[in-house]
Amino acid sequence: MGKLPDVRIAVIGAGRMGSEHTSTLSFATKNAVVSHVVDLDLSRAADVADPIEGAVATTDVDAAIEEADAVVIAAPEDRHRMLIEKALAAGTPMLCEKPLATTIEDCLAVVSAENATHGRLISVGFMRRFDPGYRALRRFITEGNDGPPLLIHNVHRNVQNQWETTADQIRYLPVHEFDAIRWLSGEEITQVTAYTGKQSEGKPAELDDPIFIVCRTASGIIADIEMYSNAKYGYEVRCEVVCDSGTATLDGSSRSATAPAAIGDPQLNTNVCRDWRDRFSNAYRLELQAWITSVREPQTGFSELASAYDGYASLLVAQACIESLETGKPVDIEPVTSIGHIDTSRP
Repeated sequence: MGKLPDVRIAVIGAGRMGSEHTSTLSFATKNAVVSHVVDLDLSRAADVADPIEGAVATTDVDAAIEEADAVVIAAPEDRHRMLIEKALAAGTPMLCEKPLATTIEDCLAVVSAENATHGRLISVGFMRRFDPGYRALRRFITEGNDGPPLLIHNVHRNVQNQWETTADQIRYLPVHEFDAIRWLSGEEITQVTAYTGKQSEGKPAELDDPIFIVCRTASGIIADIEMYSNAKYGYEVRCEVVCDSGTATLDGSSRSATAPAAIGDPQLNTNVCRDWRDRFSNAYRLELQAWITSVREPQTGFSELASAYDGYASLLVAQACIESLETGKPVDIEPVTSIGHIDTSRP
């Protein structure tokens, strides 16, 4: 068998995420080339494409999807469904940045449309699944040496908020935690309660910050999330899993009734960072590399990458959080788990 050709990738959206993905694909991954950079603003597309040998800047999304082997969707969120449906119609594999779409109805439509192709074409950009620290936490759970997980504690802090409303913030920030909780536990989130209290100074009037969220999974695991988007001092993400007889944290430290206290790989350490790039650039690179491999060798499967259903499930939890804040009550979640042929029974 001859060597497989490099994957020609069209990056749709030349904003912050599109620019980051273009650079990573071009200079930090193997077996891929950026063939197109697409944006409604041609000059912005050209700014991103110019440093990349052979990359074409264009506003023609249809031509780019037809000519490329795969696409990265990093356009504004309200265009996601339309772009996904174009790529599905062309039979083109895609990695879509979260959120999958902006409404539950659009998410379900996208999942159903993919199912109608009888294949897997959509992956969603939940890069924490590729972060070494999160992967170590998942191994800690799946190995089961300290019993089943009982609690999962999460912290997500940004230097400065980027959203004007609470609803927008919840759709874009804690969805990473919602996916991580599902992925770590292997269970759906079945109930959420969201709380606000004393607020940060200098935030927009319609933005609640910080917010505290309590999730319950199908088996009764309690997972809490502190979301603070205006923390000022730096970017920080933490996670601790508490099992029946031991705990593990994102920085690699552990405590166990069956083994002495240990410190894990220092590379997993999560010191305070300037922004998400400092903290998760390697996770993004590993995610993109795994996606490239899945496109070149579909028989290897997409099991490590988040699916369209995962994108739907995370937004469903986000919408429940928004409802909980509005009503002041817990909100039960009943995800649709029988959409077409794809097994949605486990994250």
